Amino acid sequence: MNVDQAMRSRRAVRNYKDKEVSRRKIEKIMDAVRNAPSADNRQDWQFIFVKDEEKKRELSEKAGIQSFVRKAPIIIAGVTTRPESEMTCGVPAGVVDLSIALDHLTLKAVEEELGTCWI
Repeated sequence: MNVDQAMRSRRAVRNYKDKEVSRRKIEKIMDAVRNAPSADNRQDWQFIFVKDEEKKRELSEKAGIQSFVRKAPIIIAGVTTRPESEMTCGVPAGVVDLSIALDHLTLKAVEEELGTCWI
């Protein structure tokens, strides 16, 4: 699958199969994230992988009306590690950089035949 196909195929998926995501697929996805550009190549982000059912339940409760997250086999939470960082134009650099990394993540997930949904 090429990038254009991945962009055209990507959808917000809210119904997940009850099937574990392989470690190999997760590694491929995170490799794509590592190649995402960021301000000064700082990669001021962390990704937290949640498989524990109790933790997924807690996150689901915090997600409000987006309770479907509990049914995902894995939740990948991306967070910026420097929320105070700003670009020269005043835009939060961490949020922009994290968004680019998450876009890489979702496109690679499409290639790996996995569904994703931003929340």
